[in-house]
Amino acid sequence: MKQGDRKVTKYYTEMLGLWQDPDLNCKKEWECTGDSVRLKKKMENERVFEFLVGLNCELDDIRSRVLNRRPLPSIREVFSEVQQEESRRRVMLREHLTSGPEASVLITCGSHAGSDGPHVGPGPRQSKRAYCEHCKKIDHTKDT
Repeated sequence: MKQGDRKVTKYYTEMLGLWQDPDLNCKKEWECTGDSVRLKKKMENERVFEFLVGLNCELDDIRSRVLNRRPLPSIREVFSEVQQEESRRRVMLREHLTSGPEASVLITCGSHAGSDGPHVGPGPRQSKRAYCEHCKKIDHTKDT
């Protein structure tokens, strides 16, 4: 299963649902408790790998950091770290888009069907004014 367009929380919840069936149906009697512990750790590691493999590529950094740790953390710890990274990325992207030159271009150059020039500012369209595509400012063009 791949994360796709789902948030990490939704993806993790769906993975838990898939893992729950084998857990409920596994009723082995163990002669040695060590065998049980080793099997549980092996299953935990497999779930960590399965979860990480399905993550989107923008989370490659966190995937790499987790896989380089020994011993591997639990699936809950991995989920928590990945969720924190997803939240951090969302906040950073929002801050990046609302501050800096890209944001001003997005605000001043809104796309409007049938318009015959760029939209200036967040309010209603203003009268036709010259717009410089080079420096992204109004009242002049690159040639003037």
